[in-house]
Amino acid sequence: MKTNEIIINCSTLIESKRVKWKTYIKSVIFYCDYYEAVVEGEGREFTIIVGTTTNYNWIALPNQRLSCTLSKFDDVFWNSDHLGEMLGIIDATTIAEAIAYIDKNKETLEK
Repeated sequence: MKTNEIIINCSTLIESKRVKWKTYIKSVIFYCDYYEAVVEGEGREFTIIVGTTTNYNWIALPNQRLSCTLSKFDDVFWNSDHLGEMLGIIDATTIAEAIAYIDKNKETLEK
């Protein structure tokens, strides 16, 4: 589904300073147990593939050649911290906030 560019307000602490920016969900395509989305924040665009299995949740970022497990999809703190080790905290928070938004609004976005 092509979205009408959903906008999410994001923020994180960097060296005790609150940093704020906007994240854009540009598109979401749902499959059986996973989805593909295009997410943009702070001038960087990511194609993410997010899914679930019986034992864990996961994310793949094919263009960055990265993949890893996730906590619950709405656990922005854990997911951004875990992804931040590989991407940096702003990019990781951008992605974690988008995942949480998509999870919360899945029924509406699938239509």
